[in-house]
Amino acid sequence: IEQLLLPVDYTHPAEKTSFDVISKDINATVTLQLRETAAKQNTTLFVLLLSAFKLLLANYTAQDDIISLVGFDNNLLPENNNAFDGIIYLPVRIVVDGDASFARLLATVNEATKLAKQNAGTSYKLLIEEILPGDKNKQADLFKAIFLMLPQKNNREPAKEPGDPPVKTDVTLRIIEKQDGLWLHIDYCTQLFTANTISRMMVHYIEILFSIAVNEQQSTGTINMLAEEEKHRLLNFYNNTVKYPKEKTVIDLFTGYAKKFPGDTALVFENKTLT
Repeated sequence: IEQLLLPVDYTHPAEKTSFDVISKDINATVTLQLRETAAKQNTTLFVLLLSAFKLLLANYTAQDDIISLVGFDNNLLPENNNAFDGIIYLPVRIVVDGDASFARLLATVNEATKLAKQNAGTSYKLLIEEILPGDKNKQADLFKAIFLMLPQKNNREPAKEPGDPPVKTDVTLRIIEKQDGLWLHIDYCTQLFTANTISRMMVHYIEILFSIAVNEQQSTGTINMLAEEEKHRLLNFYNNTVKYPKEKTVIDLFTGYAKKFPGDTALVFENKTLT
């Protein structure tokens, strides 16, 4: 099984100990559109939101084999010994085909969640030992992401740390249903990501949902996840042509700038800078 290679802002710590949360709302109108889209494909809003999260992870990692932990309501699965605070966490593995439609991805995720529920009686420790036998270090760091959706009856203020999953992952998407829409929270490890990175990830996830609400038949490889501001920046600001002296190389230009501004920062890595 291949680990998710999420791009990070900092090097991986020996132990994840510091977490924060970014939150955003989705209004009732869009939520209704998403619910209707799910119903049209004979599935649930839960599966649709999970499918969008799988697509987000595929886009971020440039991987198609996506494995993550998914939290299920333990009240719906009474016979199991894998529960944490009323939630059962099970691995759900999906292959995201960029040429297939999102509707097809929905069907794939729907079947995968059914299969996961059938394995609900297997303890987490036994399950992880079967996936990666004997390697405790890899077992602890196998899952980089968690998806969790809670019904309105479990509505609560977002915690500064993830709840009680069996492992501390890099990111956890928690979605809470409300009467007036959805409440999205991304819990993240601050030792790996900046708040700006996670805010951008939240925007990308919501844009994917907007695209799905309009047309679930489009291929997953063409589904938009960029906000208009980011599109404009990529298409215009970064494409501006700058004229350079034809008789000078890039090294000549760099050397000349360094002589002109010797005290300016040239390189940044984590908390270290070089002039």
